[in-house]
Amino acid sequence: MADDCRRVLLVGSLPWVPGPAALAVAGWGRCTVEACASPDEARERLRAEPFDALLLNLPRAADVRVLAAAVASPWWQADAGDAAVLVTTERPSAALAQALLERGVQALLPSADLAAAERLLPALHQAVVRQRLDRLARRAYATDLATGLPNQMQLLEHVNHLLALREREPAPMALVVIHLEGLTTAATQLASAAELGALRRKLAVRLRAALRASDVVASVGADAFAVLLAW
Repeated sequence: MADDCRRVLLVGSLPWVPGPAALAVAGWGRCTVEACASPDEARERLRAEPFDALLLNLPRAADVRVLAAAVASPWWQADAGDAAVLVTTERPSAALAQALLERGVQALLPSADLAAAERLLPALHQAVVRQRLDRLARRAYATDLATGLPNQMQLLEHVNHLLALREREPAPMALVVIHLEGLTTAATQLASAAELGALRRKLAVRLRAALRASDVVASVGADAFAVLLAW
């Protein structure tokens, strides 16, 4: 991981970086920094292309409080994607730090940590790793182990994400729940749970093969599946 080159989108400025820059610190890898003027501009950039981290340099505490309210909204989760989010400000309070961390921000740093790459890059590296591990943990927790499909919890996340996108781009969408008659009876006739799991996996493969890549198939019960049709 330390050898990866991470893309960082910066809102604000770094005192020692006048514009886009490539940074490297021994033991902590490399990153490229691209700057934008505001959180709204960052939102547009994140929609258009992937970044490993979003760094918001907000010296005023008032700006950070506005951000704390913004990151609780569905559009933030939809637009930030997989980027780790770091916020820097002057003398962050414990209450503000807790509010941001509860809303998915990986780190709240004092502005002094922007003084040099040797202080900033380790924090960026740790935030990106933390975000990736959190994402893997959420994915594992939200997967039906018998079929490998998303479970009901992950399906709800997909629905919320799609609803946030539809606020910007209205379009028809549908959620279809499929109840398979006879599957419960088959479960009592099969000799083992492994055989039932194999049957459900085959059903999952058939459902997945009949749909588009943009559609989501989820397992929502022992004899039920759900299909989220994005368009």
